[in-house]
Amino acid sequence: MNTILWSLAVSWEPMIFIGLPILILLSLMIFMVKRYRRCPSNRVLVVYGKVGGSRTARCIHGGGVMVWEGVEDGATFSGRYLRDELVSRGFSVTYVSGEFPRGLTGFDAAFLSFGNAGLDSDGPPSAARLDATWKVDAIQSYLESGGRIFLDGGDTLGFDIYNLVDGIALLPLFGLENAENDGVTNLIDSLDGHVGALTEGMQFTETSQSPVEWIDIFTPSTGAEAFSESDYGVVAVQHRGQYGQRTFCLSYTLAELVDGSTTRADLVDAIVDFFGISPGGSGLHSRRASHRLSPAAQKEIAGFDTR
Repeated sequence: MNTILWSLAVSWEPMIFIGLPILILLSLMIFMVKRYRRCPSNRVLVVYGKVGGSRTARCIHGGGVMVWEGVEDGATFSGRYLRDELVSRGFSVTYVSGEFPRGLTGFDAAFLSFGNAGLDSDGPPSAARLDATWKVDAIQSYLESGGRIFLDGGDTLGFDIYNLVDGIALLPLFGLENAENDGVTNLIDSLDGHVGALTEGMQFTETSQSPVEWIDIFTPSTGAEAFSESDYGVVAVQHRGQYGQRTFCLSYTLAELVDGSTTRADLVDAIVDFFGISPGGSGLHSRRASHRLSPAAQKEIAGFDTR
């Protein structure tokens, strides 16, 4: 009997030495899989806590288009209009208002509306300002990864990056040599598209925007003049950059241009076509649709509403 028991013990030893590590490895893999969070394409995760550098939050998302405006449906902001236009074209849109998003990388395109700085003239500040290094870093990082950005706002590129934050590194990413803040009120008389630009043949003769102060005048470097305002200067520039990025910046509020022979929808279509994005997510960043969040970075997670 003792001999039989000893034989059985000997025969089980190799199985224990082989099976135990496998069991431990499988348990560890199951634990790790449960600890990861997958971000679906129609959700945004906001990670709060230790996310690198001085940042306290980071966005994780699965592609689509980001639309941000400083004040939800506010005067001189284009966000709600752009969101509705893009949704009507079949895009998956993440709409955010208020605080500037902590990260843009992963979106096929970002539409950013800062509003007009004249809103700050007669009361408490209500324009959105490009006034922090982390905001500049978010835009710069995204464009250097080949992103697409539409930006409208008065003072954003003509004053904020010079006076509120050291952000002039953004200028060449938008194809600009400089952006001059004129400082006068300038209603639209004739906003004319340039030959060879995505705005060729377009014209707007009126805006409902109020105020129309601090309309930036752009001097392109590698960018192309897109719109000029009569007796004023270049107020829109399009750009294809060295990183594969594409940008369109506009000093006036797109949403408050008044439709005529050219409509705002025409302009949105031309920008979307220039960016090379489609509702199917064929843009540069759609490969990030299954971005995973490491358990080491997880602390607290919340979601933005998406459409």
